[in-house]
Amino acid sequence: MTSLRGANLQKIRNGEKRYAVTPSLPAGFISPQQMKKYAEVAEKYKLTMKVTSAQRIMMIGMKEEEVEPIWEDLGMNPAMSSPTCVRSVKTCPGTTFCKRGRQDSVKVGIELDKRYGGVEMPHKMKMGVSGCPNSCAESIVRDIGLVGHNDGWKLYVGGNAGGRPRIGDLLAENLSDDDAYKLVDIVIVYYKRFADLERLGDLIERVGFASFRAAIMTEFTGQAVAPEAAKKVEVQSAGSEPSSEPVKLAFAPQGGKVTLPITGDSIIGDIITEYPHTVPVFRSFGMGCLGCNAAGNEPIHKACDIHGMEMAPLLAALNGSFGSKGK
Repeated sequence: MTSLRGANLQKIRNGEKRYAVTPSLPAGFISPQQMKKYAEVAEKYKLTMKVTSAQRIMMIGMKEEEVEPIWEDLGMNPAMSSPTCVRSVKTCPGTTFCKRGRQDSVKVGIELDKRYGGVEMPHKMKMGVSGCPNSCAESIVRDIGLVGHNDGWKLYVGGNAGGRPRIGDLLAENLSDDDAYKLVDIVIVYYKRFADLERLGDLIERVGFASFRAAIMTEFTGQAVAPEAAKKVEVQSAGSEPSSEPVKLAFAPQGGKVTLPITGDSIIGDIITEYPHTVPVFRSFGMGCLGCNAAGNEPIHKACDIHGMEMAPLLAALNGSFGSKGK
């Protein structure tokens, strides 16, 4: 079977699949040698290059059998290990290069990328590290964002610039570099423990920011921190586990209750909401972005068309996951 390591299926034209790969460029820095390698590979395979919003260079237009040879020629690693990982750590020039920098965003951004770049998460995650309040790395609309000030870092959590925009909540301020690392580590552990198929902001909305902050800061300080009642009327006690209420996904499925067996007209969002055990089945077929607005409201037949895949094997696997009920 042909390796598609780090490859993303692009638009299918005349029945032909073309793929794109995006090598990792921590903090957006690239050496002259790497630039030359990009150009050589693009010319060899007749590829298009595009600068991405995550401070990388995507290579577009390759055939399936070209994916692995291209990685070998580049001598670089994929930026993402899966659709549900830490996808990027966007970083501004900070005090290293910028006259307005208040904190060393390059140092901190590269360190966070080393710790978490490509690490698997319950959903996709994006980070931003901005060296001053101008927030050129768009930190306040990242799942985890740091903004530099004269007295240290401000840490924001739960931001999102996608189909359902959300400004991040200010979790802590006046943080040193080491305190920022420690607090991010704690947030990640909490998110991986309690989140389902949801972004960090959705988890925070589900449990309440005051409760979330109390649990995080209790772990950070080693002392019980009471929830701030002014920020949330109904809060849980410090350190308590989140509510067991069903996860509210980023989309609003429109298809109604799912009936078995699952068919091509079944809505993906309805299926994974009612039957969460089907999530690994979808992912095993390369459908990783199940929590986005578009994918969640699509019927299976449309998703299969977009991905250029046969529907029958997916339906068989989905219905097989129910045992005799799916027949």
